Amino acid sequence: MDILVAPSQTIFNWREQFGRMLIEAFACGVPVIGSDSGEILYVIQDTGLVVGEKDELGWVAAISELLNSPSRRQELATKGLEPTHTLYAWTSVAKQHLEFFTELLNK
Repeated sequence: MDILVAPSQTIFNWREQFGRMLIEAFACGVPVIGSDSGEILYVIQDTGLVVGEKDELGWVAAISELLNSPSRRQELATKGLEPTHTLYAWTSVAKQHLEFFTELLNK
């Protein structure tokens, strides 16, 4: 896979809550383009490209940019690996949960 494209769109009763497929792509070294629906923007941050949900020209530009630039794809693929180890690895998620529940107990 050269690129993961996640063009999620918000509707009246739903928006993207997390986008687990983004983290899975990062872990596989695949660059990501995602919409600004829900939490996608916060998951991607600077490790991929974020495009407005209904910005058709933006989608064309982002996809074209990555298809036409192997070096840019590699740059984003490398950037995406870091959060998979520091934020989203099971040990990191477990630690974050423990810290959260410990904080609740101490209130």
